[in-house]
Amino acid sequence: MYPKLEQNTRKLESSTSAQDVEDFQKLVEGIKEYIADVEKLGLEVNFLLEEKDECFDEFDGDIPTNIKNEREIRRKAKNLTLSPRSSMRGSELKSTRSGGAGEKAKPNEKFYMIHVNCKYRKRIHEMLKNLRELNKKRRELEDKWGPFKRELNKVKEVKVYKAIKGDAIDELFAFHLNKHQLNLPIKRIGPGKYLFGTKQILAKIINGKLVIRVGGGYMSADEFIEQYGPMEILKM
Repeated sequence: MYPKLEQNTRKLESSTSAQDVEDFQKLVEGIKEYIADVEKLGLEVNFLLEEKDECFDEFDGDIPTNIKNEREIRRKAKNLTLSPRSSMRGSELKSTRSGGAGEKAKPNEKFYMIHVNCKYRKRIHEMLKNLRELNKKRRELEDKWGPFKRELNKVKEVKVYKAIKGDAIDELFAFHLNKHQLNLPIKRIGPGKYLFGTKQILAKIINGKLVIRVGGGYMSADEFIEQYGPMEILKM
């Protein structure tokens, strides 16, 4: 990506004014800064997700066995509802109620459940606090970069120039225009005659190649588009 960006920057410097180059460079720096801000927020989100998964795994191991079993039964019943053809055998229900093999049963009494609640309550509340803070940062990023993103969205999609079938000059001109992906209005006003942005031009085929009349001579279509295209875009 970056080598291509540098190549386009050098090309822009050779065909536009210093102010245009400066505006383009500011746009590139803005994109880089926006990406950096989004990636930084993404790292914080991933860290919170990992913390949540770790906490919930520990919590799952501490909850009373009967509650865990009932939860598993509800999960399997839900799967049965979603898949009517499947069935749950009695042995599966029995296995679910008895807990996993070798697993030490957790007590089903009030004081133990209070202990589990106290153990995880503060931790979960802290994660919720961090989640609210991340949402606040997300909204701040939207406010900060909203105008910049709207400016980027104003960039129009390059229109494909469609040639008149059977017109050799028009077909060659369309080939060169579309190859350069020039975002510039082009209008055919007659055989070999075009309105190239604001500039009226004359095109013809010499030795099988498309050329554009410039002054007292001719310039190849590719060279003409590269040299005059950016200028016409600025005028438009």
